[in-house]
Amino acid sequence: MIVPASTNQEKSALVTYLSGKIGLAPVDLVGCSPFEIVGVVRGGDLMGAVLYTRWREKSIEMACAGEPGWLTPAALKDLFAYPFQRLGAYTVLSIVVRRNDRARKFNERLGFKHLGVIESGASKGEDSIIYSMTRPQCRWLEERIH
Repeated sequence: MIVPASTNQEKSALVTYLSGKIGLAPVDLVGCSPFEIVGVVRGGDLMGAVLYTRWREKSIEMACAGEPGWLTPAALKDLFAYPFQRLGAYTVLSIVVRRNDRARKFNERLGFKHLGVIESGASKGEDSIIYSMTRPQCRWLEERIH
């Protein structure tokens, strides 16, 4: 089940969880931008979190992490419906530190495409990889919108 954070305390707790999973400080995840974050809950336990930030009218950034087996096809449909169907975004971006092979492979399995590199774009001067997924490319939507 997807549970949106509705209070600042809930948002803070989910950002802290996600930052610990990703290995970044909370401020590096959200910066000064407004954001939404949801928890993926199963049997009353938090299994994962998904952050949506840096909304730019037609694009938005998404970051996520969780426990093994946390994403089901139903959860993926809900998590991609938010940016593409509810917000009307055309592109979802995911930015991953180059050395994080596990996250890079995860993004590719979800259907994200390698878009480019931000040289020294992460903390400690590490390169970041930009991944993108457009609405027509998203296989997780109930009805693909073109």
